[in-house]
Amino acid sequence: MYLPRSIASLSKNLFGPFVKLFLRLGFTPNRISFLSLILSLLSAYFLYDMNIVFALLLLALSLFFDGLDGAMARYLNSASRTGYLIDTFIDRISELALLMSVFLNGSVSLKMVLLAYSAILLVTSLRTKARFDPGFKRWTFFLAPFIGFTAVVALIFFANLFGFVLQLIIIDLREEKKAI
Repeated sequence: MYLPRSIASLSKNLFGPFVKLFLRLGFTPNRISFLSLILSLLSAYFLYDMNIVFALLLLALSLFFDGLDGAMARYLNSASRTGYLIDTFIDRISELALLMSVFLNGSVSLKMVLLAYSAILLVTSLRTKARFDPGFKRWTFFLAPFIGFTAVVALIFFANLFGFVLQLIIIDLREEKKAI
């Protein structure tokens, strides 16, 4: 996956000690990815149950491990297309679980959830080609205690829809530049 040099450096400095620790414990990047998924699904359950503090704590751990898997793969020089696809699939499952949990607990309509998830899928479809992702997905749930779940899901929808439009513009500009 494409990472700007500054972000790759930050990732190496932030995750470096944790990468070494989890490698000593016998973890692989894919195992870390699946740990992230389990934590995210647990977070979704507690979100459904309206135990917001515990849900957000588990979500924070899930997001940490989601970043750690890629850092570990880069450290081992084993980053691959398959790993990237596994990570993306796990991310989408995690986002769907979180979105469905706020629908099932009655906080948000199914229409809002489907719109938000559709926008996420649109961004995902062009992320590799555009080398851009707005990132407004799981972390936005941390805003829920302040703005509510409806606003969080609306933010996910609009940010990702806008991100998709930006991706189209980025791709178009690159294609025009190639044609010149």
